[in-house]
Amino acid sequence: MRQNFFIALVFIFASPTLNQHVLTNIPFECKGRLDGFWRDLRYCDVFHACIAGEHKRSYGCPQFGEKFYFDEKAQM
Repeated sequence: MRQNFFIALVFIFASPTLNQHVLTNIPFECKGRLDGFWRDLRYCDVFHACIAGEHKRSYGCPQFGEKFYFDEKAQM
């Protein structure tokens, strides 16, 4: 699981295509959360990256057809 998380972080931070979908000014608290990606309960098309209890970045969810999707269990 931790290895998959690291690979996903490397891919997200290194990918120019995904970096275009980095969102700003969306409040989210990572304190008390495990490292990983977390969906936003207020905005269904947004997820957040938390590392060491800090909020690192917010992203728009990938779109499949007409729906935006983020699977918290699969962390993708």
